[in-house]
Parts: sequence; C-alpha cells; structure tokens
Amino acid sequence: MSHHTTQRHYDQHAGVEGAAQHWRESRTKDLRRFHNNVKRRMINRLSFNTEQHVDIACGRGGDIRKWCDAQIHHVVGVDLSPAQVVEAQERAQLIAEEYRSRGQEVATRCEFFHTPNLGVRPLAWPRQFDTASCMFSAHYLFHTRETARNFFRNVSLALKDGGRFYGIFTSAQAVLSLLNKKSEYRSELLRVRQQWEHDYASFGSPYTFAILHTVTNDNLMADELGEGTPEYLTFFGVFTKVAAEFGLYPDTAFDWECPATQRWDRQRDIFDRDPPYRKHEGFRYLRPRYDERRNPRDAADMATITRLYAAYVFVKDTRRLQSERAREEVVQIPHDAARLYQPGEAEEQAAARAVAAEQGQQEQQVEEQVDDDGDGGDQGGDQGAVEKKPKQEGHREEAVGPRKHPDQHPDQQLQAQEQQQGQEQAAQSRAKRRYDESQ
Repeated sequence: MSHHTTQRHYDQHAGVEGAAQHWRESRTKDLRRFHNNVKRRMINRLSFNTEQHVDIACGRGGDIRKWCDAQIHHVVGVDLSPAQVVEAQERAQLIAEEYRSRGQEVATRCEFFHTPNLGVRPLAWPRQFDTASCMFSAHYLFHTRETARNFFRNVSLALKDGGRFYGIFTSAQAVLSLLNKKSEYRSELLRVRQQWEHDYASFGSPYTFAILHTVTNDNLMADELGEGTPEYLTFFGVFTKVAAEFGLYPDTAFDWECPATQRWDRQRDIFDRDPPYRKHEGFRYLRPRYDERRNPRDAADMATITRLYAAYVFVKDTRRLQSERAREEVVQIPHDAARLYQPGEAEEQAAARAVAAEQGQQEQQVEEQVDDDGDGGDQGGDQGAVEKKPKQEGHREEAVGPRKHPDQHPDQQLQAQEQQQGQEQAAQSRAKRRYDESQ
C-alpha cells in the first residue's frame, strides 16, 4: 500500500451528493460532532487570530468554518487528493458567499493546493507559517521511515521558529490493544483489520480502518462496513524521535486546557489529564462522552473509536536542534574507532592463554589422526611412540601464537590463525563496551 492507494480512496469521496444530509441522520453523527468539536477547540486555542496557518492533509476543507471562527487571517491547505482540493476550493467560495449574504465579511482568506510529495521530498513553501495542523492524517505518513522523515521535514520547513504544530492521529498502542493479538476487530460501527505480516515494526505496518458513515469507509452512504482506508501503526515514541530530527519537540508548557467555543458544548475536559503511559509528553488521548440514553450500544462503540485517537502539540525549536547536533558532533566516534579500543594487558594475557589451550587440543587431535592413518601406528610399532616424544617436548618450547607444526595441514594452520584473531577481536569488543558504558 502507498499514498496512491490513500489518494484513490479519498478521491472517490469527493463531491458525493446528499452526503451532508445523510451524515446528519447517521448512527455516527455524535462521533463526528465530538471529533469536530475537538478540532474546533484546538484551532481556537492554538491558532486564534494567527496571521499565517497551514493545514496539512486538509481534505475537503471541512475545517474552513473553524478557521473563520478563530479569525485566522490566511490559511493554506495542502492535500494529496486533487479531487478533494477542488471541493475545498468550492466550499470556501460557498462559505464566503454565505457570510456576505448575512452582511458579514470573511476575514479568513483560504488557498488550497494539491501535492503528492508531502512524504516524498522537501516542498518549496511560499512562506513560513505561525502554526501548522494535521488533523486525523499523520498515521498515513508512516509507510516508511523516509516518508515519515519527509513529512516532519516539510512541517519544519513550513513553520517559523517557535511555531506550534498540532493535530490528531490514530495511536498504534491503542490499535494493538484493540486487536488484542487478533487479526481483526469488528463491531457494527468499526472495522480494523491487520495487514502486516509476522511482527509489527516502527514503520510500514499497515492495517485497514473503517468507521460507518465516514470518509474512512469504502462508501459514505452505505449502511455496512467495507475494507476501509489503509493506515500505518504510529507510535508515540517513534513520532517524537523522528520529529526531533527536524527541530520539532513536545510542547511541555502546553496545559491542554481548550475551552468550549459553542453554547451547546458543555463538556469540560476533552483530553486525558495525563500523557499516555505518563511519559509521552506532547500527547493526550481524547476523552469522549456520548449520550447512552438513545442507543447504549452505539454510544459504547463510538467511545471505543474515539479512544483510538490521540492529540499532539509540538513546537519548533531551532536553537535546541542546533545544540543537540553540536553535542552529537563532540561525542561522535570516528569510523576507525576500533583502533581506539585496544585490550589491556590482563585481557591480552587471558586471550593468549585461551589460544594456547585451543592450539594444544587441536594438535593432539592431529597426532591421533596421524596414528589412525597408519603414519606411525601399528606398522611402526615402538617407533611411533619414540617419534611422538620429541614432538611433545617441542610443543612446550613453542611461543604462544599460530603454530606451524610440520605435520599440521595448511587448512588447520589457517583455522588456528582465525581462532586467535577471533579471541583478539572479542577482547577488543569487551574493551569497547567498557568504554561506551563509561561515557
């Protein structure tokens, strides 16, 4: 699976007639309402009255009204689906006309662009932005390590120093917990199916994900679940580590208080108060609250779905990145580092004793083999025993190292040399480990 598969999936959802009305009557309308509310609160808290904002994976422009409510001056949206970019442009024009019909002027200017290269290569942004967002989409960019790196590189290139990068993505830990070592999870509203083989990895572990009556399902209007859209396991630790390569770090100063902006919104906390597993700063799982009075089963299903998602807030810190890179250069080990790790005197003596013992065993085996071949055995009688005695005395006089015994086969001599080299390399490795542990 690749970004082409994702593009085809979302292209087919652009411009579906009657979708809005169908969604308002669907079983997952409360789910979409809560998720939109989380986005609205994050946008108002992090980008309110911002001059320049970029939305990565903007889709059909579903957040245009949220940007207008937050009074953002200029928004640039990018997406890999050309069909959805066209729909976003049309939607922006309709919203502007709607505002003007009420005698209001739209303060937010929106531009939308199609690009298939978000995870492929660096983009030439027209300017740098104060804030950046990527809502419900970062999990598509962990196809390979390079696609993830290019994604964060482009986010960093787009942001001004000190700018915040925020969004929501599907947590790999939550997906694995939901699957519970099975290949598929299925309910009436959700289907998750493992696509990776054997063990999962930090990158390139795909699964399909479908929520009823949403863009993740094969058919927006269908009342049954299809295969869904391909996503990739995205771990908190991997996300943090790759982002840090480009100067993007968890915003530990952010307090995660995102006040309500709508009168009907009465839920106080939309995020967990603590980070996942109490160590992944910069992330918070969504905290859903659905009304169970109408349909308890659907409410439970929607809560399960929402708990798969985590929000994140990162900040670009160029000075910290430069400091970390400088520190890495100071402690960097040269390519010929093996020369720095010479074994000590005690290790050399131990290695020498081990080699000597090994050589003695090998030569004894060689002599026994000679006897079996008849070169001093039954036919020689006592002569064989007489010939063995000077050999044994000679062995005691030989220096430690590869022996070149006159009766030893060349292959056996080579094997002895290789064994001695192996002992020396093992001693060097032990010395290197002690050096690493001392740093």
